[in-house]
Amino acid sequence: MISASFVAMHLREPRSRAWAHAAAIARRCALVYLCAYSGAVPAAEWTLSGIAGAGDRVNVAGVEAQVPSGYGGTLTDQWSWSLRWAGNVAYWWARSHGDSAPSLWEMGLTPVVELRRAPASGVSFYVEGGLGIHLLSHTRIDERALSTAFQFGEFVGTGVNFGDRREYGVGVRIQHISNGCIKEPNYGATFGEVRISYRWE
Repeated sequence: MISASFVAMHLREPRSRAWAHAAAIARRCALVYLCAYSGAVPAAEWTLSGIAGAGDRVNVAGVEAQVPSGYGGTLTDQWSWSLRWAGNVAYWWARSHGDSAPSLWEMGLTPVVELRRAPASGVSFYVEGGLGIHLLSHTRIDERALSTAFQFGEFVGTGVNFGDRREYGVGVRIQHISNGCIKEPNYGATFGEVRISYRWE
């Protein structure tokens, strides 16, 4: 006599095989699509930037280096995208701090997605956004408690590149850094920033 469990197992087997086959096809299609979509990767520019900003009674100045990830492609005739890795080191100092917590050092690593418009009249316009991680040398600046040395950071920005090879750049950003409620209090800090950059291949 054939047991009910034996019948159920063999009834499920074709369905499991069908799902596995469909999943394999979906993976292959996604891979083909990614390769085709990312085939026209923009030129692999490296970027070095100086950044200065202020917000929440804190000034900030630092340097940032961006390196290409190898991922990117064309979106339309006028727009392309790329994924870049950004590393930064910055110095924060409070504008009014008394005798406690006057300054700190911060370093971060951020994946950045950049959308860039094709050059027109020697100028290339871009928008960018990033979400990354940061480490602070101190967990307090002025009267602002940041609670943890490990912080999250996100920014959005826009700017232009110009020059013979669009190697010079000027941009602005809004950046927010906080610990994501890992520990209270979580005041964080938000800065408006100006970015001056140089790109080369």
